[in-house]
Amino acid sequence: MAHPQRKLRDLAESEEFGKRKKKQILKTYQSFSSLYQNIRKKISNEISPYLKTRFQNIFNQISESHFLDPTPLTKLKTSLRKNKQKYFTFLDHPGIPIDNNKAERALRHLVIKRKISFGSKTQRGAETTSILASIILSLKWNHPENWFQKYLKLATQKTA
Repeated sequence: MAHPQRKLRDLAESEEFGKRKKKQILKTYQSFSSLYQNIRKKISNEISPYLKTRFQNIFNQISESHFLDPTPLTKLKTSLRKNKQKYFTFLDHPGIPIDNNKAERALRHLVIKRKISFGSKTQRGAETTSILASIILSLKWNHPENWFQKYLKLATQKTA
């Protein structure tokens, strides 16, 4: 749920669209935000079958195409409809969070690194990057105060 929320927010904040299309985007964004907030409020309790159906019906209404939808919004709504069951997995399986913000935040800096460096040119480069990222992030998460010193120590150790 967090990912489409961010995409809709980015569309709503974009200066790329005219007044009519911008109004349609804002309406969709506000409706989705309201649904997302309502679900987050109710998720701490057992969600009744009525509420499950209600949330899914609202989701269906939000993801319906409209003739004023600009192309990016149309594509997003199509994706919402196509992946609806995935977005509502948390309703069927207690313990699964409504969003995966924690995982997305943990990986965000790697995604940004890949984006600004245009990824790896070779398979070997991709493998090397993944190994280094794994080592560095493990050190950083396990030793936040002195992870860089531990990395330097590892990097300067002689191999037998």
